[in-house]
Amino acid sequence: MESSFRKNHMVGILPLSPHSSNLKMPWPDYLLHIGENFCILKSCVHECLLAGCDSIWVVCNDNTSPIVRKVIGDYVLCPEGYYDPSSGQYSASYERFVPIFYTPMEQKYRNIESLGWSVLSGALTSFKVCSRISKWVRPSKYYVSFPYSVYDLSIVAANKSKIRSKDLFF
Repeated sequence: MESSFRKNHMVGILPLSPHSSNLKMPWPDYLLHIGENFCILKSCVHECLLAGCDSIWVVCNDNTSPIVRKVIGDYVLCPEGYYDPSSGQYSASYERFVPIFYTPMEQKYRNIESLGWSVLSGALTSFKVCSRISKWVRPSKYYVSFPYSVYDLSIVAANKSKIRSKDLFF
């Protein structure tokens, strides 16, 4: 009997902590708009969805967490979630929601101004939490979307099968 569970669980990590800005705005740089009702943060979430992430973990401090949560919410609808491959049509019964989890940096690392530590903190927290829930949701792969870069997201969508495969990809 073949299991219906996925063999690999890919976690998307958005490192938003630490935040230092050269623009002197009252809000973080990742909330800057790059389109109509579309900011850099939403672009990062969309990038994780195009890569095929099963959950998204946002690493942000307690003071910025409420505004980030207001902008992106607690879950997002997967863009390919409506497609039914058997009928070739879009159906609401096939919608797939991707949860978004918020985690702060550990207290002992908050004074280190590094996105690398933020990525490692998000990966470690997601591994610890998911491993305690079930072996089926334990992360086997991580996808990091940096909020300080903007590029054509069709590159990610075109390479989704390579990103989701068991082979290493960067």
